[in-house]
Amino acid sequence: MEAGRVGARGATGRWLADEGGQSTVEYLLVLSAFLVAVVVMGLLWHAGRDGALVGEATRAASHGTAQGGVALLKDVLCY
Repeated sequence: MEAGRVGARGATGRWLADEGGQSTVEYLLVLSAFLVAVVVMGLLWHAGRDGALVGEATRAASHGTAQGGVALLKDVLCY
């Protein structure tokens, strides 16, 4: 048995389970995940710079501010 080879021998005597392309697939998966993370951070950076995140946070929090101080405190302290 060759070192590093795992699998059953086929009719030709070669190993059926070949791990030759595994590192390529792992590299592709890690690279794509890294690129997705960079793109998402860039989108968040632009949304924060343009004020879109602050606008969304204000719109989401406005349901408590419109009802008065007691409702706002209840909303903040209960969640």
